[in-house]
Amino acid sequence: MLLIGGGIMSATLGVYLSELEPTWTFEVFERLDKVAEESSNGWNNAGTGHSALCELNYTPMDDKGQVQITKAIEINENFQISRQFWSHQVRKGVLGNPREFINSTPHMNLVFGKENRDFMHKRVAALKASPLFAGMELTTDPAKITEWIPLMMEGRKPDDMVTATRSPLGTDVNLGAITRQFYKISARLWAARSRPGTRSARSRATRMAPGACRRSTTRTVPRSRRSMRATSLSVQVAQHCRCCN
Repeated sequence: MLLIGGGIMSATLGVYLSELEPTWTFEVFERLDKVAEESSNGWNNAGTGHSALCELNYTPMDDKGQVQITKAIEINENFQISRQFWSHQVRKGVLGNPREFINSTPHMNLVFGKENRDFMHKRVAALKASPLFAGMELTTDPAKITEWIPLMMEGRKPDDMVTATRSPLGTDVNLGAITRQFYKISARLWAARSRPGTRSARSRATRMAPGACRRSTTRTVPRSRRSMRATSLSVQVAQHCRCCN
């Protein structure tokens, strides 16, 4: 199986398929020097557990003025499946301490004006019908909102019409940390699956992700064989692995 790109998508697919097809071998190619340096990097994405708690676009209002929550429920359910998958990987020892990649962080919205306030009232009422959104709060009290998000309220006029919601079920997720842990373990597992002594096995072993032991990844792919400026991850092994140095 060839995985293009060293981000969370390739890492997750590799780990998932590795369990379903334990005899498969995997190769990973990444253009940059390290995995999880683009969209999966914590500085390059919102960092929120994507569960539709604060994403207003998942709760549109229909022609009758009713807030629809079908998409929000679908998004939230998908995120719960992700959490189950990560929990499974923690139990297996693929992922480490959950605190390293997921933490409880309330998700909030802040809107302005009467129209948006009316929408938020409808949205919260509709979402509370599902247990996935239990405990969501709404307030129009500036003092309460200041307590929740003081920086957002600094310098605002007392007569500003503000409305805020807060869900205690929100999470902060470091996709970069998950990606790096997935590749660190998977590289060793995938390299071990290759039959030792064969040219194809040695070639596969040299193209594993950062974190693979140098004892099993001592070769690099020649520069002439790297197409489209794709940097073979084997080049990074010597820089990131310290167990053999």
